[in-house]
Order: sequence, then C-alpha cells, then structure tokens
Amino acid sequence: MCAAPKYLNRRGRQTHPSELTAHEAIVPPILSLRQGLTFQHGATGEIVIVKNARRPALAAVHINTMFAAALAALGIAGLPSFVIADALQ
Repeated sequence: MCAAPKYLNRRGRQTHPSELTAHEAIVPPILSLRQGLTFQHGATGEIVIVKNARRPALAAVHINTMFAAALAALGIAGLPSFVIADALQ
C-alpha cells in the first residue's frame, strides 16, 4: 500500500490496516476485493481483514493507471514494489 505525500498530508497517515476504510482506495476491480483485503501487520504479525466500507476512489485494471492516480494524490494504492520503487526513492 502506498500513497503520495500530498495525499497523506491532506488525509493523515494510517498506522494500522483497519484505518484504510477511512481512506480513498485505488484498487483493481476484482470481485474478491469486495469481500475485503487481508494484511499481516508488520509490527505485530497480526492478520487483519479490512472490509471495504465504501466504493474505491478508482478501480482500474492497468497498473500504470493506478500508479498515476496514486502519484496524483487520489488515494492509497496497492501496487507491486517494482512499480513504485523509483518513486519511493
């Protein structure tokens, strides 16, 4: 999960996966995502299932579209590390 600093400054930084429901999501339009997302919390090892509380800000099939939306500060996106590595540096 990643987001542009501009988005995080505007909406706040989440510290636990359960807080994602308060944020705008940028996700692929996969039917299983309607059930929720499963995370393992890095600090505690806790398994957390985040149920989608509302419609995502953007649902896109193309990773580049999701990446562009995240860079434009539209929300938090679930993207592979190889896509966001340069932007994170």
